[in-house]
Amino acid sequence: MLIKWIVCQVPANARRAFSIAQSQWSALKGMPGFLGQIGGWTSASPQQAGILACWQDEASYLHFMQSMHNALFEQSRQKGTYTSLSITLFEELMSIAGSQSDLQAALATGTVLRVTDSQLFPQRDQLFIHNQKTIWNPGMMQASGMYGGVFAQAQDHSSRYLVATLWSDLQAHQAYREALFPHLREKANLPQTLQSIHGWVLQLEKTWQVLV
Repeated sequence: MLIKWIVCQVPANARRAFSIAQSQWSALKGMPGFLGQIGGWTSASPQQAGILACWQDEASYLHFMQSMHNALFEQSRQKGTYTSLSITLFEELMSIAGSQSDLQAALATGTVLRVTDSQLFPQRDQLFIHNQKTIWNPGMMQASGMYGGVFAQAQDHSSRYLVATLWSDLQAHQAYREALFPHLREKANLPQTLQSIHGWVLQLEKTWQVLV
């Protein structure tokens, strides 16, 4: 599975226009290989939006980009509603099990998205992946309200990784941060692997959701 992570900076006076434009991407639903797209405003900044899109594989995504993306973008009238945009493509390494049956079910039911984008020190990849599989995934499964997620590696940086998880609400994620996260962080000994990390918590916008 290919994961597309988009972060947009949106001026305060353009938030409504951006949101309306983002709700115009429903035509994605009919594209071959499209699995779902969600997004919302980040809790840390009311002028920053995040969008997570899932595709079956890179071939499906590239076909969409070459055939339909520009037309849908023009139709949405989203141009001019943001001041900057960053896009990163990731390849799924493993799923993160939660209380929902799979990632698509989590996309459909979650109201909060947590994303971390981590850059590792050299030669720390195998340890980081091992810790995700043996420490973080089982630990997050214990959290009430964690619906599921995905762990993925950036296409253009071999030592850059994304973790995306869906939650029932902000309270469930905060309870995890307070009760479980400190122990998991200590057990994983993050300072020995992480060169840098960026994180986002998004309150998802229902009108931005495109599901199959």
